[in-house]
Amino acid sequence: MSGVPLLRRYNANPKGRDFVVGDLHGCFSLLDILLGHVDFDEAVDRLFSLGDLVDRGPESERVSDYLIQPWFHAIRGNHDDMLLKGAHMVEQAPMDMNATHNWLANGGEWFLDLMPSDQETIYFDLSRLPYAMEVDLPGGGIAGLIHAQPFEDSWQKTRDLLDPEQWPRDMPERLEWLVWDRFLSWQIQRDNSGNWCSRIPMQIDTVDLVYIGHTAHDSPLALGNTRWMDTNAGYKGGGPSIAELGVDGRVWSVMEDGVEIREGWNRA
Repeated sequence: MSGVPLLRRYNANPKGRDFVVGDLHGCFSLLDILLGHVDFDEAVDRLFSLGDLVDRGPESERVSDYLIQPWFHAIRGNHDDMLLKGAHMVEQAPMDMNATHNWLANGGEWFLDLMPSDQETIYFDLSRLPYAMEVDLPGGGIAGLIHAQPFEDSWQKTRDLLDPEQWPRDMPERLEWLVWDRFLSWQIQRDNSGNWCSRIPMQIDTVDLVYIGHTAHDSPLALGNTRWMDTNAGYKGGGPSIAELGVDGRVWSVMEDGVEIREGWNRA
């Protein structure tokens, strides 16, 4: 991670629109369908990804084709992190076979079928991903992007954690929270009417919106100032979701068949 920012900031987009996409898991053709549906303009629009770019889906090998695009900006998810810990390409010595077995058991086998040069390219590109992003909203304010959840349910604590000048000794273990933790998601449940709701207020401090992936639901969820974007891409019947960046931004989800596209948040 030397020389790689752990938190990246982006100013508002003065020329085009900004979108956020949830977990992709190698479903890049479905992403292309969504981009076409929203008339995404690669010349002026930007797409921010919540990570889990690879594993389980059919096209993980295409990941670097997107990571090199100037309009595509991604954070790392736990599957991207598992590849970096399990592939042993450059930085892993001695080899951690437990990490390798865990990654392969969770959809990483596709990587073994690639040419070594393609493996190295993907490894390098994923190693450059930050753990979080902040993006200025078009109407003012800030959106935070994180894969699993903010550190200790606080955006300010997440900023502090990702500030190199404040790194604690147990930094690697704490970074795991950002790609793996599910405390907030455990507070989400269905009410008596079958709608999603939360047992605690979903209000993250010092930020206007937080987009979250990692924990799958059958539709995108808008709870407090959180937006939950993992809709089972890479699993049977599921597909990725894409949202306009903004408090009132719309959201679309494409199903596995690539034909059905649903619009709308499930709101508490």
